[in-house]
Amino acid sequence: ELNATDFGNLEAEMQATEYERLRTFEDGYWWYVAQRNNLIGEIAQLKLRPEARVLDVGCGTGRNLIELVRALRVTGFGVDVSPHAAALWNGVPEVHRCLASLNDLPYAEGRFEVVSSVDVRDIFIQEEPIEEIVRRIYTGPSVLEFGK
Repeated sequence: ELNATDFGNLEAEMQATEYERLRTFEDGYWWYVAQRNNLIGEIAQLKLRPEARVLDVGCGTGRNLIELVRALRVTGFGVDVSPHAAALWNGVPEVHRCLASLNDLPYAEGRFEVVSSVDVRDIFIQEEPIEEIVRRIYTGPSVLEFGK
């Protein structure tokens, strides 16, 4: 019989396994590639200046952000609440990441030209996080993309 502590440990282990699986598939599996290409295409239409600041909320492994930085020569910032995701982040100088909650983003207002969020909406418990994201958007163009 499982108690609450056992369940928490199993949940953490499953999250770690899921992030490892995501890292394995996201480079080649058609769904992840198409989703990433769509995101890059939408943001490319905004014709951002080089080095524009883009925030990816719920960046997970950071792969979308890395490819966005490479394709559009922007400066990427990623935030995710999961230490399992953070364990998979690699050192790309143009990509800055931190562990933080959507409810308590560690950035000053007006810092970003674009804020993106892919496949994160289904984890929102209430609408306040969306308002927090919107508050962080710079006065320039913006894209909010929510999957699921």
